[in-house]
Amino acid sequence: MKNPEKLLDLLAQDARLTSAQLAAMLGESEEDVAAAIKAYEKNSTILGYKTVVDWDKTSKESVTALIEVKITPQKGMGFDEIARQIYSHHQVESVYLMSGGFDLTVIIKGRTMREVARFVSEQLAPMENVLSTGTHFILKKYKDNSVEFDAFLNWRLKCRTRSRSVWASRILKRRGRSAAPAFSLWKKDRPSTPPTGVLPSCAIRLPRSCAASTACATMRTRRSL
Repeated sequence: MKNPEKLLDLLAQDARLTSAQLAAMLGESEEDVAAAIKAYEKNSTILGYKTVVDWDKTSKESVTALIEVKITPQKGMGFDEIARQIYSHHQVESVYLMSGGFDLTVIIKGRTMREVARFVSEQLAPMENVLSTGTHFILKKYKDNSVEFDAFLNWRLKCRTRSRSVWASRILKRRGRSAAPAFSLWKKDRPSTPPTGVLPSCAIRLPRSCAASTACATMRTRRSL
């Protein structure tokens, strides 16, 4: 294949893409794409396929925590053996070697905060060569694996950006410059309906801070004209 990294990028973004779809995107034959995927799976370049789930929309209760772990590396093994001992526990989702004031970041998922705290105090902290731990619970997830979780926030940001585009187009018109690009872009990409549960009023209203800054900017522009 001409660009195997592009194939991996596409699969990382959406593993549901078929060989035919990937071949059309890459300009390759379907047989070559299927053979490349099979080869990547065989040599463990592709380790697996995972679905990103918003568990807040389900009845399942779960808590995720980031644990900062400071350790003493083992002679001849470094951090690898300690990392293996940590990720052998089923509660551990990820382990990363870090730079800075601590050595490992461990991501743990449990049913409750108490369950996570018990794992840290009874399983992780007493481990040999573990000097200290720091626990940080995730309160809300906005984006994970390039997937955005908060539809309401995304809607507000789009409304704010496009409202500013309209304001900018009016300023350009007053200065005698063409405002067609900004205004046409706003009309083209303007959201027609908000996501489920989002009030349509956000399409025309800005937060007070944003409205105030816009008014001040308009006054400064008028003075300059």
